[in-house]
Amino acid sequence: NTNCGGYAVSSSLVVYPNPASTELNISNTEEAGVKDGDSKDESNPEFLVRLYNEKGNILRSAKNPKGSKGLKLDIAEVPNGTYYLHISKGKEVIRKQVIIQH
Repeated sequence: NTNCGGYAVSSSLVVYPNPASTELNISNTEEAGVKDGDSKDESNPEFLVRLYNEKGNILRSAKNPKGSKGLKLDIAEVPNGTYYLHISKGKEVIRKQVIIQH
């Protein structure tokens, strides 16, 4: 059984700093490991990041470069406030609340 059950992928993604002022760093801290019967290298999977405001509008979106462990999201022009990051990684979407303060 390759199903991890209650394993939370969100623990492998780190968003910092929070609150942020000029950029957000989204980093995949998942350890590289070969799963049983899986020879593909999934140690640094691609993920898509979208920054939403409270009205549900997408303000920024970015995708990490293939094989990269993370990305930086430029938020220097985003007004102060509370926003929501949606990180799509495979079939999962991880949601994190971020605060932007300049």
